[in-house]
Amino acid sequence: MRKTNDAAGMAYYLKKHRWPVLLGALPTLVVCGGQAGASLATAQLFQAVFEGSLSGMLRWVVLLVGIWISLMTLGVVLEILQARAIRKLNNAVRGDIAAALLHILLEVGEGSGLPALEQALVGQNGGRGTDGGQQLPLFGAEIYQILHS
Repeated sequence: MRKTNDAAGMAYYLKKHRWPVLLGALPTLVVCGGQAGASLATAQLFQAVFEGSLSGMLRWVVLLVGIWISLMTLGVVLEILQARAIRKLNNAVRGDIAAALLHILLEVGEGSGLPALEQALVGQNGGRGTDGGQQLPLFGAEIYQILHS
């Protein structure tokens, strides 16, 4: 039952930020197609070598170099778009968690919610940041790990 709630929660954020997620996933398809094209060009290069055609061999080498340069460039763009989408998803989750915590603290405090919030944020050590606090989970990266596998 917990997985259903997690999946529904994740689906909410994926729908809310569908364009950054799609822009992060779309170059993956192009990279896969480009790698397949590079394999076909390599086969043609070997065919030109076996035929002894120097001009054909040079043409396929130049094409292969162009394909791999474009794939490397697209890989950089892919990483940037994925990082941007993951950042947007994580910020949305963190914002919703912060809003929910603030709402709970204000309800529980019955007027004294601000001191309770302050105590929760500062902690026992006076706000020096050494209380071993955990960072919120980064589930946005899981989407792209699934795509790459």
